[in-house]
Amino acid sequence: MEQTCRHGWTSVVMRITLGFLFFYAAIGKLFMGKAPPIEKIITFMPKETSVMLLAIVELIIGLLLIFGLITKITAWASAVLFAIFMLSGLALGIFTQSGLVKDIPLLAMSLYFAFKGCTGFGLDCLIRKL
Repeated sequence: MEQTCRHGWTSVVMRITLGFLFFYAAIGKLFMGKAPPIEKIITFMPKETSVMLLAIVELIIGLLLIFGLITKITAWASAVLFAIFMLSGLALGIFTQSGLVKDIPLLAMSLYFAFKGCTGFGLDCLIRKL
C-alpha cells in the first residue's frame, strides 16, 4: 500500500514538472520572444506564425499535463514534440550546442505517461472514479 502511494506521488511530481516545462516554454515564446531557429526547420510558413502555433500547442500540452487531463494522448503529443525537437537539432547539427541532450529524459517521461496514463491525483483519475 505504501509503495503504491509513493509511486503515485512520484508520478504526480513528474507529470506536473513536465507540464510546467511546456507551460514555461510557451510563455517564453508568447511573451518573452524566446523562439528557437524554427525558420530553418519550417520553411513554408512565416516564422511568427510557426512560433505562435508551437507556443499554443506547448501551452495546451502543459496545462493538460499539469491538470492530468487526457494524459495518455497529451503525453503522446509531448513525446512526438520532443522527438521532432531532437531530430531537427540533429539535422541542423546543433544537438549538443543547443542543449537538446536534456530532452532525452523528458522524452522518457513523456513515454512513461503515454503508456501508463494518469497514475493518480489527476482529473483523469477523478473522472474514472465517477
